Amino acid sequence: KTAGKFGTCMIEEFIPGREITLGILFGRGLPIIEIRPTEQFYNYQAKYLDERTQFLFDTIEDDNLKKEVQSTALKCFKVLGLRDFARVDFILGDNQQLYVLEVNTIPGLTAHSLLPMAAAKVHISMGELCTQIINSAMENKKVNTIS
Repeated sequence: KTAGKFGTCMIEEFIPGREITLGILFGRGLPIIEIRPTEQFYNYQAKYLDERTQFLFDTIEDDNLKKEVQSTALKCFKVLGLRDFARVDFILGDNQQLYVLEVNTIPGLTAHSLLPMAAAKVHISMGELCTQIINSAMENKKVNTIS
């Protein structure tokens, strides 16, 4: 009833499971991150204020599942015609079924953001990440790049 007071809304079934995300940089998947908030939902509080939220790498041991996460994220990236960078969020259901939660076409680039965190895991600094993204955008617009 309350949702209807604010206009059109979409209500979806809650899917219990683990929240994972995969950043994509120039058509290649970065390491998978599992997000473990201390509360039930990964909201603003959990993302920016609660220092107990965990961002974990290497929590998926099944190689086939890792490949499925990578291939599904890359399919989303290609189907949507994205370029340079994005992030795909998933719920890995308690039944081990993978659900696409959302595609972030312009993911955050702050010190708390998941894409820079994943890039750092493969030794790409925040400065290098931003330079690569800017240079790619400039090349696509045919202007001089920066170094």
